[in-house]
Amino acid sequence: MIVKVSKEKFWNNQYGIERWPEMIKDLPNEIPVKDKNAIAETYFNMKRDEKGRLNGSYEVYGLFDGEFKDNVLKITGCHFIVKDSNGYKLSDEAIQLKLTYIESNGWEIVLMEQLLKYSPRVRSIFFALINGGKIHFEKGFLNNMSKAYLEYDGELYHIFYDKNDKANLNTLLNGYPRHSVGEFWLKEYNISSEEEIKIEGISNEEPSLNSISSHIKIPFILMEYLQWFRETEVGVFKLDKLKIKQEISSDIWESFLNFEYYDELEVLQEIIYEHKDFREFFPVSIVGKELKEKIDPDNTLLIDKWIDQYFMTGIKAGKFRIVDNESGQPRHGRGLLDKRDHQLIKLQILK
Repeated sequence: MIVKVSKEKFWNNQYGIERWPEMIKDLPNEIPVKDKNAIAETYFNMKRDEKGRLNGSYEVYGLFDGEFKDNVLKITGCHFIVKDSNGYKLSDEAIQLKLTYIESNGWEIVLMEQLLKYSPRVRSIFFALINGGKIHFEKGFLNNMSKAYLEYDGELYHIFYDKNDKANLNTLLNGYPRHSVGEFWLKEYNISSEEEIKIEGISNEEPSLNSISSHIKIPFILMEYLQWFRETEVGVFKLDKLKIKQEISSDIWESFLNFEYYDELEVLQEIIYEHKDFREFFPVSIVGKELKEKIDPDNTLLIDKWIDQYFMTGIKAGKFRIVDNESGQPRHGRGLLDKRDHQLIKLQILK
């Protein structure tokens, strides 16, 4: 199946991340208009230039849905405004965005979730980052973007670059087409998840890279606002996956998972998060047992020996260090190395 991806259209960045919620807020849930340009003129007061073109209409077009015809899926927007028998209407997600924006109740996450569901370019980048990728900005986050690159699975992708002499965002899209398109578009048009997907541009074989740095920068600004990135080394940024997993819906999170990949330290951090107290101390025996079940279930070593071996090997390898320890209650179980004053420990992750 062919998936045609249009030039990316987000909101005009000079108006800030509130631009799309502000536009949607003023739309009725049912829009009795059958022409996109008419919506831009009627509801957003956009004017035509001397050639009859609507100034700034690209950010309006980015609100619309896709089209599936003759086994070709054409993606032109982020599925906030969808077709119905009387013209157009707001999607369920658009109505949710409108309500949360009016109530100032988490609309930023609702907006970001929509990009994660329906923008193939955003999905391709997020997929790589969720599964171990990292972005290099030598001069600081979103600075000197022409030289920035995403590192994933041994490859370097220049995702803000608009030429084809380097691996770019199109390389990433076509390398992981199923994850880039995602399950939400397929469900929208009842397309089988078994379909083989080939990504193209609207009128060319490759999707447009024109002004790609300006356009793809916009969702990065929103993610930065949400504090989803952390600098792990100078100029190297990764997603804060624990924070993101707590903030977005589980179906969106799971749509990005590559089950052939897992980061052992991320699994450890997730388990610690579930069991730590307000001081960041956790029971090493309880966390260790859960960790073994997830990352090394077939190991026949006695559980106490496995826990001691895992933590001491990790400390020696520089993965983490113990910054504090203390005794706990009988319910906390055995201490590390059978030391009572190591029933509860506090770790600093170093890698």
